[in-house]
Amino acid sequence: MNEKHQKKNHTCLSVRRPFICFFLALGVFLLSAFPTELYAQKKTITLDYKELGLMELFKKIEEKSDYVFFYYDVLIDKDVKVPARFKNMTVEQILDKVFANMELTYSINKKQITIKKKVLQEKTKKEGQSSIVKGVVFDQSREPLPGVSIVVQGTNIGTVSDLNGAYSIHVPSDDSKIIFSYIGFAPVTYSAKEMNKLSEVVLVEDTKTIDEVVVVGYTTRTREKLISSVSTINNQELVKSTVPNLENALTGRVSGVFSRQTSAEPGSDGADLKIRGFGSALVVVDGIPGRNYSDIDPSEIESVSVLKDASAAAVYGMQGANGVILVTTKRGGKNKPTTLDINTRFGLQMPHNYPQPASTPLWQTLVGEYYANMKLINDKNAVITPADMATRDYAYNTNWYEEMIKNAPITQSNINISGGTDKVSYFISAGYLYQGGIWSTNFTDKNRFNFRSNLDADILKNLKLSVGVGAVINSLNYPRSASYEIARKMKDMAPNIPVKWPGHDDYYAFGGEGTVNPMALADKEASGYSKKIAKNLNVDFSLEYKVPFVEGLSLKATMGYTQSDSWNKNWNMNIVYMGYREDAQEYYESASASNANKASLSLEDGFSYNITGQGFINYIRSFGNHNINSGLVFEFSDAENRSTVTSRGEFPSTVLDMMAGGIANKQVTNSEVFRKYRTASFIGRFSYDYRSKYFVDFNFRYDGAQYFADKWGFFPSASVGWMLTNEEFMNPLKKVLNEFKIRASWGELGDLSAASQYYANNEQYYFQSGYQYPGTPMNFGDRTIYGLNPTLNPNPDFTWATSSMINAGVDFKLWNGLLSGSADVFYRQRKGLPAQKANDNAGALATWYNLDHDNTRGFEFSLNHQYKIGEVNYFVGGNMSWSRTRKGNIEHGRFTSGYDEWKWNTEGHWNNVRWGYNCIGRYQSYGEIANAPMHNNSNNNSAILPGDLKYEDWNGDGYIDNYDQRPIGRNAYPELVYGINLGLSWKGVDFSMFWQGGALSDFQIGAFDMDAFQEGATNLNTWEYFGDRWHRADYTDPNSEWIPGYFPAVRDFTSVTINRLSSNFWMWNGSYIRLKNVELGYTLPQRITQKANIKQLRIYANLYNCLTFSSQKFFDPEQLESQYSFASYPQIMSFNVGINLKF
Repeated sequence: MNEKHQKKNHTCLSVRRPFICFFLALGVFLLSAFPTELYAQKKTITLDYKELGLMELFKKIEEKSDYVFFYYDVLIDKDVKVPARFKNMTVEQILDKVFANMELTYSINKKQITIKKKVLQEKTKKEGQSSIVKGVVFDQSREPLPGVSIVVQGTNIGTVSDLNGAYSIHVPSDDSKIIFSYIGFAPVTYSAKEMNKLSEVVLVEDTKTIDEVVVVGYTTRTREKLISSVSTINNQELVKSTVPNLENALTGRVSGVFSRQTSAEPGSDGADLKIRGFGSALVVVDGIPGRNYSDIDPSEIESVSVLKDASAAAVYGMQGANGVILVTTKRGGKNKPTTLDINTRFGLQMPHNYPQPASTPLWQTLVGEYYANMKLINDKNAVITPADMATRDYAYNTNWYEEMIKNAPITQSNINISGGTDKVSYFISAGYLYQGGIWSTNFTDKNRFNFRSNLDADILKNLKLSVGVGAVINSLNYPRSASYEIARKMKDMAPNIPVKWPGHDDYYAFGGEGTVNPMALADKEASGYSKKIAKNLNVDFSLEYKVPFVEGLSLKATMGYTQSDSWNKNWNMNIVYMGYREDAQEYYESASASNANKASLSLEDGFSYNITGQGFINYIRSFGNHNINSGLVFEFSDAENRSTVTSRGEFPSTVLDMMAGGIANKQVTNSEVFRKYRTASFIGRFSYDYRSKYFVDFNFRYDGAQYFADKWGFFPSASVGWMLTNEEFMNPLKKVLNEFKIRASWGELGDLSAASQYYANNEQYYFQSGYQYPGTPMNFGDRTIYGLNPTLNPNPDFTWATSSMINAGVDFKLWNGLLSGSADVFYRQRKGLPAQKANDNAGALATWYNLDHDNTRGFEFSLNHQYKIGEVNYFVGGNMSWSRTRKGNIEHGRFTSGYDEWKWNTEGHWNNVRWGYNCIGRYQSYGEIANAPMHNNSNNNSAILPGDLKYEDWNGDGYIDNYDQRPIGRNAYPELVYGINLGLSWKGVDFSMFWQGGALSDFQIGAFDMDAFQEGATNLNTWEYFGDRWHRADYTDPNSEWIPGYFPAVRDFTSVTINRLSSNFWMWNGSYIRLKNVELGYTLPQRITQKANIKQLRIYANLYNCLTFSSQKFFDPEQLESQYSFASYPQIMSFNVGINLKF
């Protein structure tokens, strides 16, 4: 299909007054959304050519008029030439003359001219063998399809659908077969008798034939011509992930993306996402680098591209060293009727795989064993009496897990309006998200409002204006205390204490000074609150001009404005508890009740903006079999970041939670931070291919940054590709191997993350010296003068680290798309990473140098299969990625021994290795302990009990000490990640399932979770999992056997023990696979919905994070890892129901 106008994605101009920009964009939309047809169809034109081919003639008419031609290529005989001298004639007159003696005719609908075959009726209706069939052609979304080819099989009778998808065709007989075909859609054939189907023909996209357009750096490429390592995820996949944070929607869905989500708390549920395990990636939204994408509504997004190799990311220079995530938002389509999409869902969230605290009976049992074991450690023959092991019958058995945690609601709604005329296209979206927290006090929640408007308008024949506005408002409410503190106190609070004592509803209960009620921490009325409001605004303007006198040349200017405004208020109240003295049978208030300082308050206000300008010169043209896609870009950015913090520490009352309520001049603090950022860059790209067979790409970026004395760096990249299946010698295999492309790339980028972070934290540079004021005070009598403190010794040669990467890959399709996939291997080497010299004696003034190196290698692949059996369509897909980093040159001092060098010289070592002891079992008896190797810090092994950990004497010297430590595992971040996606549809029913997993990682349990009690505080509770521990069957019987369990015998955190040594016993396998999303939906038949003027109505239900298989039986494998405790906001599973409506 030849179409004059094609939809393109553009970024847009911005100014410093974004709200004015927004209203201008809205005004343009309102004025152009309902245009009046002003075109005069009787306008005359002049053509003066000896002769032209028909396609050339159509093109010349388009250039001289505002008409657009639609035709099916097979209708046009490319060898036919026609005279083309017409003076002051209308387009209708020209076409009547041209088609007078041809089998072609035309029809005009507004500005669309449709070329079709003349109807040659050999049989008349009178004979009952000829009839006219009329109908409308739609796509799956009930959008009319213009330009669909409609042919009567075995004849030369044909036509095409008009702008509204309508068609009319003569058929010779009722037995005739009518074929409907359109590029990118699977053809369908109906008998002329099937009038019900012919009245509304629905074409389904054929993913086997669509030449997918992929957004890459500063341009787009078709999938066929893409020779860089790029993964994409479309809108249909994104909206299936019912997650509030977009980062988590990428996990496992595309190859090369590694992640670990350690919290599900509203507003703090982002994943630690890394491309190929490198580090934090650059995010580009609608062409503007550095924007936040985690809170964008998935319904606003057209696609996400992940640039993984240096060839794809080099155009982003010093910002793209860790890969790039490109987010493209939706835009309207030309000549599309207005479509209204409404999506809404409601769900319930619940904790997933989180341990519970011990019950009162278990807690009492563990307390008794604690004291008994502590006696046995001091004297293995100690007498344990029944009184020592006696338990009390408490009135309360509070399950703090059930008291603290509830199911929490989550709801999300979105409305999209899109469409367009022949001149203007538009997309408008508004959305709302509410996510409640699981703490039963109901003081944790997130409210998010999203808005987006994208407008494209042809303001002149070759001049296009694009305007985009995006806004996000987040309102976050939390109790005063952090979630990890609440979770830890949920474990610590003794179960014999109620939430509140009877008759004392105004106070939370506690078990004495030093104990903390988690319900009080989570209740803002008791402890205070933290409120955060964040507003983000993006405004884009762009103008694109297609130079008419140079084919393929276009000029484009873009301005993007990004603004972030944040406000935090932290109100911290001293909690007043109510206690109970059992011996005196009286209630009492905690000591905090008499504290004159009842509360404190802090206010934080932050504002930042970024203005990015881009100028493009693009040249895209084909010369026969030679195709060029090239461009030059100049880009600059100017940004500021301001923040202020004000606090007051003494409030005599909690009545007024404002600064005015505090005591003047008491514990007042103020601080202010200001940073200024500027960059400038020149970007060049050149792509060439010959007959879509041989491909070459060259890219470069000349980057300027403020962080170095020599501020400019040059970063090149190159890639080559070969489509073997376009070679003649591959023709015998083409029925099986439809596409096979090999590609390779190399590129070099800069890495300025360390230098930019140092400036952000200190407003200083490594390459120059500076001073801090106020510095050291000097007293002169009653006067104090503040001096200047030097910052560091400058290193004018300090520069960016360099990151060079090579990548090799293949893309393939077999059996007409039944099986497709890709595979990549890569190797990245970084040189010049910042480090201080080991022999630098400058102390605090010591500067940094480009000394260290590292390298990363890995592989990734993806496979996809799809097929149709009868009316059942199904698909299965999967991907897997592995990446690991090895340290290269590492700056270090001299080592005192060969062992120290072996252990502490990390050159050539993997960067995720953990060291420790190898646990080879448990000591079964005192006899075995007596014959065991001597352990450090064990009081000559007297502190060892049966069930304690047995370590390997690795060096065989008869002692268990530091010399027996060796590499025993990895860190918690997975080296290998994978995803499995499958689904099917049958008539109106659809089902999908997505599994995601990670492997080659180890979780290190925190110190406070290794022992049941801490520092003798047996008035605090512990985890229920300590019920599975070694213990004596009867402690009062010295001959009683020891009962095995998973954990060693209970003792104190501070006691002398060998169990707490770093070992693989506490390092649990972090591998897992989880059912991330499963969804069942049903789309009502159109014969029902069309009666209510509804194009599509779909209802669905899904489960998120509902099933996990892991070797960690006590908690979720992605739970937060901490040196203290894994207690934190738990992972979440959710059940959702929703509805999709389209009008």
